[in-house]
Amino acid sequence: MVALRGDLASPVDVRDGPLRKLHVLVLLSFTAGFVDTAGFILLFELFTAHITGNIVIALADIVHRGGVGALTAFLMLPIFAVTVVLLTLLVDTLRLTLRRWILAILLSLQTLLLILFFVAAILLDPSATSASSWQVIVVGGIGVIAMAVQNTIAGVLPKHSTVMTGNSTNTIIHAVRWIRARRTRNASQLAKSRGELRTLWPTMCAFALGGAIAAIGIVTMGYWCLLVPVPTTAAAALRAIGVSLEGSLKAEEAGVGVTNDN
Repeated sequence: MVALRGDLASPVDVRDGPLRKLHVLVLLSFTAGFVDTAGFILLFELFTAHITGNIVIALADIVHRGGVGALTAFLMLPIFAVTVVLLTLLVDTLRLTLRRWILAILLSLQTLLLILFFVAAILLDPSATSASSWQVIVVGGIGVIAMAVQNTIAGVLPKHSTVMTGNSTNTIIHAVRWIRARRTRNASQLAKSRGELRTLWPTMCAFALGGAIAAIGIVTMGYWCLLVPVPTTAAAALRAIGVSLEGSLKAEEAGVGVTNDN
């Protein structure tokens, strides 16, 4: 999981701005659950969001199925890594001129990649091939690149939106602390745990909902179900664009005010 807190949080003012209200986090959690589940079913148990899960899949494949598909699973790791490297360079470049627009740009990029993921699946029909086919590598690679974008921007949100293991652990931890705080009447700990739980449970529910809808959608719609996360990610992008515009307008007004005062 990549966290660019120092690079992204400051430019877009996520922690104190409207994005703090979980809208983007919930939308992206739904996207992650959907794309990961759809990819796992359609692409021979390949993970797109939970990228390190491909190590387990590849090793199990080598032991139990003679290595069929192991290369495909292993290839997703360098694809993911190279994408993150390129995104880091992009972020560092944008910080100099478009600081307020970094999150909006990355979310728009992810939306376009998810559209490409759908188009590639329709055209190449990877599930009709094999786990080691070039079609699976291409379609899976596009899905991994799309989710690498989301993993990269995870650091600017209140919680992670891709892999839920950490969020599940923190939910249990804060549930325990919340119960203890109620018994000991520790108001500060009670407020902190309550706030954390209010952030965590919508994220996990959205991820689970995305996975459930993907499983149903694959049966009823086939590849066409891959269009489902496109509007959710687009909505997150539009939300980020709105915040960026608001921030730019405020900055311009502040600049005008300073000029008039002088």
